[in-house]
Amino acid sequence: MNKKRYLFISLIIFAVVMTALMIFRITNPTNTSLSFYVQDAVSKNWIWDATITIQNRSIRSYYQSDRGPREYIFTDLQHGDWKMTISAPGYKTIQVPVSLKRGENRREEPIEVMGLEIPGLSHFVMFEEYAGGDLVLEIRPIGINGQAVINHPCMDIWIGARISEQLKDGFPVTESFDRGLYRGKELFNGSVSWNWNGSPETVFRYSAWIPVAQIKESKAPFLVVDYLTIVPNPESVSKEDVLLIVNDIWNSTDGSDIEDELKKHSGDFTYFFYSSWNVEGAQ
Repeated sequence: MNKKRYLFISLIIFAVVMTALMIFRITNPTNTSLSFYVQDAVSKNWIWDATITIQNRSIRSYYQSDRGPREYIFTDLQHGDWKMTISAPGYKTIQVPVSLKRGENRREEPIEVMGLEIPGLSHFVMFEEYAGGDLVLEIRPIGINGQAVINHPCMDIWIGARISEQLKDGFPVTESFDRGLYRGKELFNGSVSWNWNGSPETVFRYSAWIPVAQIKESKAPFLVVDYLTIVPNPESVSKEDVLLIVNDIWNSTDGSDIEDELKKHSGDFTYFFYSSWNVEGAQ
């Protein structure tokens, strides 16, 4: 009888202990996790080849989505105050303070990382075509190795363009030529708006456009388009200051001395010239 009573008491104690353990596990989870988003400060899109580290654990990120950044999750972390390090080629490495409580931790606001450069950039090449009433530009960054730079930070570039009639021997050319060409009447002069395409399948992510309505009418079959592309140094100058500097230089100088003025601001940005000849006119 005593044995049965002791067994019954033992079962009650066991049930109480197990219930207490279950309540403790529910109210005090042992699996501490951290969920968060990381995005490019300019494009608000994914960051290529990002390494994210906390507590000697890492996530390596490449393409994410054409719908914006995806959520990252670290699990089995220790609670307490820590620092999470985020780095990627061409970006500023940052350390983010993280205070982890037991259980699930979530950062709702995306962590933004600032791009510093397009790694290995040598120059830009432009290709033009007419579409939907615009002169659409495909902007290709080319590396010092001669190859296209495909995955890189979205730098907040500035593009200026001058469009002129293409002449040879004093007359507009009627077919494509390689030599003896020069610029005639100016048809457009101004800054150019651009877009960033974060789709994984996209090769060249910058594109731009010039509305045909803003280009003066001309019967010239071929045009020449001169470009100036500015890549700012975001650590030394703001976007607003870059616009003031570059717009002033672009509007107050001609082709003969514009580079001299640009060189005075070598610490604020890098600049690249490119000219497209034999561009078909908007007939």
